[in-house]
Amino acid sequence: DVLTLWSQLSAAAEVNPGATACRSEAKVFSVSIPRTHPVFAEHFPAAPLVPGALLLTWLEQWLLQENFKVTAIKSCKFLQPVLPGEQLSISYSQSKPGLLSLKLLKAGQLVLEGQLKVVACHVE
Repeated sequence: DVLTLWSQLSAAAEVNPGATACRSEAKVFSVSIPRTHPVFAEHFPAAPLVPGALLLTWLEQWLLQENFKVTAIKSCKFLQPVLPGEQLSISYSQSKPGLLSLKLLKAGQLVLEGQLKVVACHVE
């Protein structure tokens, strides 16, 4: 089932956040998914790609750690594929309350850009 496959993929992916940064600075995490993971049997066996939906899920979880809960995707453009094991950097800025502009890069090249509607989470 799809949910089991996603949970296996999330568990197999090694996400290593970088140093804490202020709201407008970049952070780095590593994506390390084994080429043998079942998701690549469909996405794609001869040339595996990290699914865009998984990238969005990681971004959502990462932003939650930054105390932002994503409520909607206003815009999102995937500009380049991400391969298993590639290191990504994330930068975002809050252009106005409730709206984050986000960029995902690999080796300085833009992979994804978008705007997300968010609410601030309260940490107790």
